[in-house]
Amino acid sequence: MNEFDYIRRFLELLPTTGEGVVVGPGDDCAVLRRPLGAPVVTVDMAVEGVHFPSPTTRWEDVGFRTATAAISDIGAMGGEPTWMVVSMALPRSWGFDEPLEHLVKGVGKAAAVAGTPVVGGDLTRTSGPLVLSFTVGGEFVEGSKPLLRSGGHPGDIVAVTGTVGGAFAAVAWMAGEFKVEGALVPQLEAPYWRPTARIAEGKRLAQTPGVTSAIDISDGLAQDLGHICAASGLEAIVDFRAIPRSPALQTLELLYPDVIRKALMSGGDDYELLCLVAPEALEGLIGQFREEGLAPLTPIGRVVPGKGAVRLEGADEDWSSSGYTHSQE
Repeated sequence: MNEFDYIRRFLELLPTTGEGVVVGPGDDCAVLRRPLGAPVVTVDMAVEGVHFPSPTTRWEDVGFRTATAAISDIGAMGGEPTWMVVSMALPRSWGFDEPLEHLVKGVGKAAAVAGTPVVGGDLTRTSGPLVLSFTVGGEFVEGSKPLLRSGGHPGDIVAVTGTVGGAFAAVAWMAGEFKVEGALVPQLEAPYWRPTARIAEGKRLAQTPGVTSAIDISDGLAQDLGHICAASGLEAIVDFRAIPRSPALQTLELLYPDVIRKALMSGGDDYELLCLVAPEALEGLIGQFREEGLAPLTPIGRVVPGKGAVRLEGADEDWSSSGYTHSQE
């Protein structure tokens, strides 16, 4: 098969049409319509052995997870994703069979869940590992504002959607740091391999007065909260006991407290939204999340004037300075 045969097979597996797509894949460029408002664009790269385990047989999960990670950035800003461009550098040994077909299926499923058509991309070969690159574009709906890292104010409440630490715990388990068997295995694996991009939650945050900043948790709660604090000139004080855990993590914390406590503060790849909210807006916002069937929103701390630090209360040890760094060796 040549490059064009691969592309044709890709397009059979990917969603390629949408309200804002005038011309999709097949020409030199896609042509897009802006149906909503101000555009927002992000790009995210994933390398085998760096951003996901290698070797692996879970190629559909790899495609789903890496595409969702890119889409999540749009949600973190409060936008609505409307298109995606996917580029791949494929190992020379790969043909269009397993694992490539499963990988593309996973990308397609993530794009379909988010309502984000794939409008183009690029394909090449490499003598190194698999490299994936996702460029995702979107719009801000009427009445919303971009959620920046720099908008926080002293006295704001730190809140987070969903539950935290599950993806890191799964990675630690895959690395053999602790043992789990039976029914806990799928509960443990799901947050890592099948994360959720919190698009609806981000849109609600962007439309709510009193929400001042937001970020998605890709590199760890402490590190990503530190980014907000550094940009806003703040210091965060987090109540470790308030951080929301999944039922699986609550069980594992009793058995492996050191691993799970580290996961809660330092673990990345959760893609939950971390935000700052004015105290007077918090109760109403939590109620809106509940009424609209969104992921639960949980207050976990507060911010004060400072220089980007994150302090931890209610734990014996402090992992607040750690997290994933993309350039680390």
